[in-house]
Amino acid sequence: MADSILSQQVLIALNVEDYVGQSYHGTLLTIAVLAFSVIFNTSMSSHLPMIESFMLVLHVFGMPAITISLWILTPSLSHASNVLLDFTNEGGWPSKGLSAMIGLTVPFGALVGFDCSIHMSEEIQDASIAIPRAIMWSIAPNAAMTFFMILTLIFCIGDVDSILNSKTGEAIYSAIGLPASGWLSKVTLSPFISAGWNIPLRAVCVSIVVSCLLSLINLGSAFALNAINSLGVVSTLSSYCITISCLIWRRTQGPLPNRRWSLGKYGVAIDIGALMFLTPFWFFAFWPLTLPVTLENMNWSSVMFVGAFSISLIYYYFKARQVYQGPMVLVKRDKYRIWYSQKYVSIRYG
Repeated sequence: MADSILSQQVLIALNVEDYVGQSYHGTLLTIAVLAFSVIFNTSMSSHLPMIESFMLVLHVFGMPAITISLWILTPSLSHASNVLLDFTNEGGWPSKGLSAMIGLTVPFGALVGFDCSIHMSEEIQDASIAIPRAIMWSIAPNAAMTFFMILTLIFCIGDVDSILNSKTGEAIYSAIGLPASGWLSKVTLSPFISAGWNIPLRAVCVSIVVSCLLSLINLGSAFALNAINSLGVVSTLSSYCITISCLIWRRTQGPLPNRRWSLGKYGVAIDIGALMFLTPFWFFAFWPLTLPVTLENMNWSSVMFVGAFSISLIYYYFKARQVYQGPMVLVKRDKYRIWYSQKYVSIRYG
């Protein structure tokens, strides 16, 4: 969503010469995007498969359209030696390696969120095999396209300083411009809201309200909002590390429960490799991006993470562990109920 909001502000800057971005502009655009998402998740929910299929086609064929345009229309491509061997330390850190590791935490946000489809397991038929396949089939082609897009950008970006000092700060616009930007900035949508709901409307409304309230933080302090965003990345990485660690421990202590999707004999090696890959990113996600560190640019996610983690542990010890029932408990209970009902029917009518 952040990319969408940034694109909207860039679109305004391209069409209004004296436009100066303000913090409340981002907040209002965030609320507008959230309102539009409500429409898609309520009145247009029945059309989501068609819309998602269209976006998939646009996503797959849009990538070569952008990359080919960049390779052809970029005035001068960067030399391979400059792209692959020239490193710049703009963070003030004592070494380029340390600066690179800290800087990687920003683009690493694109590598999280693959577990979103798991949250819909209860609504998907044959989820035990369908969801793992969907995750793997989405990662493989997107990883290939992302790698090719990265190569395109680093060779076509040109002078980085001139792009950062431009009105938009966007490499693609600097290279090829933005066709029909004036028309796009005037387009609005007013979808028809139909009667009847087949979704958890209260959950959608609560999520939207909470997101709108979080966007208001930007009005008071952009640094506070960035700290909350950093906390989200750190928390997600923590959940991944904990889950993978539990899998490694379970694999070494005995066989895993029956499952339809398995990594086979390579499971332990893959889990250990994934944990070794995630741990450095988790560690450097707590670091500030630049030196010297001040109250404004300090990465407060470390303090917030310790506070949230401590509260969660206290709540789990005194309350949650006594009432929480894991998915396996619910699955076994449902299987028992089905078995009991079938046995009751066979005894009564058999």
